[in-house]
Parts: sequence; C-alpha cells; structure tokens
Amino acid sequence: MKVYLGLVHNNSAHVGDVKNEIETLKLVLQKDGKDVEIGYSSYQPEIHNHSVFRFLKRRFEYFKLMLKWNAHKESGGQFRFFISSFLWFLRVVDLKKLTRHSIIETFVTDKHLRLWFSAIEDSDYIVIFEDDVIFKKESISNLEKVINFAEASENKILYFDLAGGLDIKALGISGLKVFDNISDELSSIGAVHYEKIVTNTACGYMLSKGLLKEFLAILIENPSYRDTSIDWLMNRLSIEMKNHQRESFHFNPPIFNHGSFTGEYQSWQDK
Repeated sequence: MKVYLGLVHNNSAHVGDVKNEIETLKLVLQKDGKDVEIGYSSYQPEIHNHSVFRFLKRRFEYFKLMLKWNAHKESGGQFRFFISSFLWFLRVVDLKKLTRHSIIETFVTDKHLRLWFSAIEDSDYIVIFEDDVIFKKESISNLEKVINFAEASENKILYFDLAGGLDIKALGISGLKVFDNISDELSSIGAVHYEKIVTNTACGYMLSKGLLKEFLAILIENPSYRDTSIDWLMNRLSIEMKNHQRESFHFNPPIFNHGSFTGEYQSWQDK
C-alpha cells in the first residue's frame, strides 16, 4: 500500500515545524510496512486582487453551488436556505478585501490540485495537509488507525475529514444517513460515518485512489471548476459523482486541529 503525504503551504514561518511532523509520520507509516511519498506545493504567482467582475462571477457560482449543496446534505428548508444564500450573495461589505480573498482561494485550490495529480499515478491513499494544521499528541497514532481501516475496507471510494474546522453541527449535515456499522477502532477515536461525501475546511483530509479518480474525471471534463475554493470544489465534485458507493468519515474531536480556527495560526487570507 502506498500513501502520499502532501503539504500545501505558503512558506510561512512555521512551515518547517509542519514538515518535521510529516517526516515523523512518514517514518511511523514506513515501520507499518507502508510505502510513503511526500510532496510539497507552495508556488503561487504574485498576489493581486481579482477584478470585480471575476469576483462577482465566482460569488454567483457559489450561490448556485450552495443551493445544490443544501439539497445534497438533505437539510430541508430549501426556500429558507435560498433566501439566506441570496442575502449572502448581496452582502458585499469590503470589496477590496473580498477580491483579494477571491484570488487567494484560486491559488490554494491550484496547490491542492497539483498534489492530486502527482499522487494519482501510483498512490492508494492521499493525505493532504495545509500548513495551519496542528499535530496533536495522538494525531499520528490515530491516523495510523484510519489508514489501516481504509486499507482493509472493501469500499475504495472513501473520504476522511481529518482536521475539522467548523463544528460538525455547524456543517448542517444532521439530515444525512449515518452508518452504525463503524469499526470499534474508529469509534474509539470519535469517527462519524456518513453515506455521502461532505467536507469541512480542507485543512487536513484523506482520499482513496478510487475517489480521487472520480474527482479528477469530473474536473478534467469541467476545467472551469478549478475556479472554486478547494473545500467547495470537493463538495461540488461529490455532488456530481455518478458512483454512489461512496462514504465519508468525520471525527469528533478532529484527529488534527485547524490552527486558523483555533487561533494558533493566522489565516493566509488575513495576512
């Protein structure tokens, strides 16, 4: 079994610490008999603001995607959600800041996708971290359990959200079917097993090769989807998947912390 460990980063001051953690993770997995490759993705052009037209075009696409997303996660209240989403679309408070955020989102998505394409050839599972991920004391041992479970699973269309961000309740996915037949090992680390793929913040996640192939097939046919932020892109791809034998796992508490949400790191967008 080959595991690809990818790090999306912005050459931040703490990126060396995250790289050291990933190197430690690599050694642990190799001791378990896994073949492990590490990849890094940091290059980006000089940041400038998106044009207002580009920003509004992306924002309208998000508005449409949010409606599909609400139906996908079976939350109900579609009309009420439509109204709240439309009000969000109209709420443009700081245009200079929002157009800057807009282009940064596309840069981050591109970094993730470069790692996806690097991993697809010969990796069975791909684990992606952003550089505001926080390794907790038990993170590596818990990720070992996740990887061993995935290796033994008959279903190979799997998504694992590893670093959370938003509270699971805040994701609004309580309407989704939850499987009860979760392994004792995953149950012991707070896993929740959903019948559909739903993402959180993309700070840390794991994809099976089968799922990655499905995602890339849709993306290659729809290159304009690259204009979507990475977390929403994965939601978009999961909505359009024709293969319904897919499952996702979230963890409460998350296996890793999302430093931009816990306050331990500052988000790239706010710098």
